[in-house]
Amino acid sequence: MADIGLRSKYSKVIRRLFPKGLAWLGLQDFESNLYKLLDSYSNEPYRIDKRSTELIKEVDPRTTLELLRDWERLLGLPDECDSAPEDQSIQERRTRIIQVLTTRGGQNESFYQQLAANFGFDVDVISAEDQPPFLAGQARAGDRLTNGLWRYAFVIKAPAEFLVLFKAGQGAAGDPLVKVGNSVLECLMEKHKPAHTVVLFSFGDDSF
Repeated sequence: MADIGLRSKYSKVIRRLFPKGLAWLGLQDFESNLYKLLDSYSNEPYRIDKRSTELIKEVDPRTTLELLRDWERLLGLPDECDSAPEDQSIQERRTRIIQVLTTRGGQNESFYQQLAANFGFDVDVISAEDQPPFLAGQARAGDRLTNGLWRYAFVIKAPAEFLVLFKAGQGAAGDPLVKVGNSVLECLMEKHKPAHTVVLFSFGDDSF
């Protein structure tokens, strides 16, 4: 009904552009050929108005659909952490775009938690553990012998499986209700870790 109302407003605006008088009585006659002709002229400005409204949704990566490929092209997606677009749901592709746009970098546990959260993983089950060097007089029996390059290593602890759930309003028809995996998490952590560091992964519920 809103679309009909908007179109009728454009039709009325066009008719008002004409002069008044007996020669133009057909402007108010719904059955006249003149009225029907001018009414048809309202289709194009109505279409442009409607498309401009849709553009507002498209420039927001959280709601884009038609410009999804353009967003991915601008951000260099898919990258080495992604599967082909046809293997990803609309929700996953939007989430990936937002993750690239909002990731600012970091090297502490909160950064890795936020990185995981941005990609749809549960932040409550992500933790990072540094591997400090073994120092005589400070370390204790049972501590890891992490001398040398081990000081640049850290461990990402996470459960063995992740669930990416379908979300109403974000997913699209054909998207799976649940998607399981952790290879994407490994790739993301490898990509965003400091260049001089080594990241190790500890998967499984017993690692917490």
